[in-house]
Amino acid sequence: MIAMRYRGTSASTDDAAARMARYIRNPVADSCCSPPWLPAMAIQRFGLMPPLALPHSVLLAAARHILETGHGNAAGGHGRHR
Repeated sequence: MIAMRYRGTSASTDDAAARMARYIRNPVADSCCSPPWLPAMAIQRFGLMPPLALPHSVLLAAARHILETGHGNAAGGHGRHR
């Protein structure tokens, strides 16, 4: 689901990966793809992920992996298996 949302709200895969990498580095409820698809009740219940202080190149590689492999999609919560 996450990969699908980022792809659906971005002009390109590069744009989606850059936006996802920024969010992973500094998760803020009102940034990137959170609203409106991430319900406020989910944020209240589970909170946001902690920020990851990794180099931008690592975050970008992780984001590209999620976008290219489909991990983060709603296929049983595990993404697409190859």
